[in-house]
Amino acid sequence: MTWRLIETVSPTYEWQLLDEPIIGDSTVRAVHNWNGDAPFPGFALIYIGQFDSNGNVHSIRKSYPFKTGRVFDWPVSQPIREDALGVYYPAIKINTYGRVDADANWEFSLYQWQSAVNEAASQEWQDFISGQ
Repeated sequence: MTWRLIETVSPTYEWQLLDEPIIGDSTVRAVHNWNGDAPFPGFALIYIGQFDSNGNVHSIRKSYPFKTGRVFDWPVSQPIREDALGVYYPAIKINTYGRVDADANWEFSLYQWQSAVNEAASQEWQDFISGQ
């Protein structure tokens, strides 16, 4: 059992869909990184949302910029559970009034805890979308 990197991105003010889907209720870890060891160079936070296959966002969480990372349980929202069988794409964006120094090189990484059940479901999903 390990942490699986979903993706690392540079946050923007528009929703960014991450590349890997998450299947079912999950434990995730949000990690922020920026240049230097000083406190975060700005005043902002990240919204993390669950996007369904129709592009609708559900279950938005806040993630404040701490380098140590934060772990939280993220159950699948009911509409996604009913319509998409619990499969969703996480997406992130900076809060509307957030301000960040341009030279901060802010990066955000999202990880999913991989248990044996998660790994089997993830492989089944990958096989399904690749047509195998």
